[in-house]
Amino acid sequence: MADHPGQRRCSPATSAGMLLKYLCEIIGENVVTLCVYSPIVAYTQFQYMNDLGTVHSQSLQPATSALAQPAAQQAVALIAPLKYAREIKEIAQCPCYPNYTDIGIGYRFALADVTDTKNFLPLALLDPDRTMPGRKPITTCCEGWSLSMFTTLDALQARAAKAAKRNPKFLKRVGDHYTQVKLTDLCGVQTEPNNSGHFEFFERATFDGHKAVISHGKMAL
Repeated sequence: MADHPGQRRCSPATSAGMLLKYLCEIIGENVVTLCVYSPIVAYTQFQYMNDLGTVHSQSLQPATSALAQPAAQQAVALIAPLKYAREIKEIAQCPCYPNYTDIGIGYRFALADVTDTKNFLPLALLDPDRTMPGRKPITTCCEGWSLSMFTTLDALQARAAKAAKRNPKFLKRVGDHYTQVKLTDLCGVQTEPNNSGHFEFFERATFDGHKAVISHGKMAL
């Protein structure tokens, strides 16, 4: 685990000195500390521990002439902890079996105003007094700190129709619009989609959902 909240260890197995030196200077102690670098080869493998106590490895293969800022920025994003890491680390096995690969596109319920901050807030912040089955507070549930998304617009609309039939106030609460969001491994991690196309998306601290919106519109229900 990290020595104190916000501290990370970066232990490159094989390193490109200039890139690592650049990273150590710009990332700061909020993300990476104890960086070691050596100007030997033209690729870098980072091994780091996030706030959840999970060790991950990430390889970068920049061109020799480009121990470059874009590559460095990518590394910073990959090393960035999850946005609600301090809350999540109190929950066992959260996120459970996350997928660290490119995600692609996600669809999420949204309000008519695409800029509304509620469009990209997790349930634990939107409705902290909510309880889940068994009277468990939403703030103690893993899914309370994720963004609920679907793999396709059809899957989202099917969920909307089903939920609205059961609870007429559902769409007033979550919105009768959708956002189509571009997601990559730089943005966060996801759980595997279920049979209904639903997955939980856990944002990295660097993710800005509003900037990731590709399209926004009213659902056809």
